[in-house]
Amino acid sequence: MKLKRSTKIMLAVATFWPVVYIFVFMAFVLGMVVFSGGGPGGGDPNLEPVFGIAFIIIFVLHMFTIFLSLGLTVFYLVHAIKNDALKNEMKAVWAVLFFFMGIFAQPVYWYLNIWRESPVTEGSTAYLHPPEPASWISQDLNRPGAYVPPNEPPDWR
Repeated sequence: MKLKRSTKIMLAVATFWPVVYIFVFMAFVLGMVVFSGGGPGGGDPNLEPVFGIAFIIIFVLHMFTIFLSLGLTVFYLVHAIKNDALKNEMKAVWAVLFFFMGIFAQPVYWYLNIWRESPVTEGSTAYLHPPEPASWISQDLNRPGAYVPPNEPPDWR
């Protein structure tokens, strides 16, 4: 699956957003606790509308991040399965990582397999149809004294 550079960058922003959102959410919760004034006198009544608006904003961001994470999980699973540069064992490993480590495995996969476009490894399905040998290989085999493999294996009995 070949992606344009701009698509890779947008995918990176979407992939790293859930990790960034963890810190945004923790800062929001900490801010709510600090500024709520939950002591015996109660909080500042002037801040109640601000907390209501902030809660609605964080709720919308939270729902957006949840659905984005689900969509990214599906995307990365499909990408890993269709990626010819990965061996079948690694496809299974990535699938397990996406399910159990989700938002932490996705940025690693993005960097290794989408941004860098890892080269085809031996044993991957891309080697089912190897490229034609270079012309110098066939010329080298035609010279006198070149090694020619035997037609049949030797009889060791």
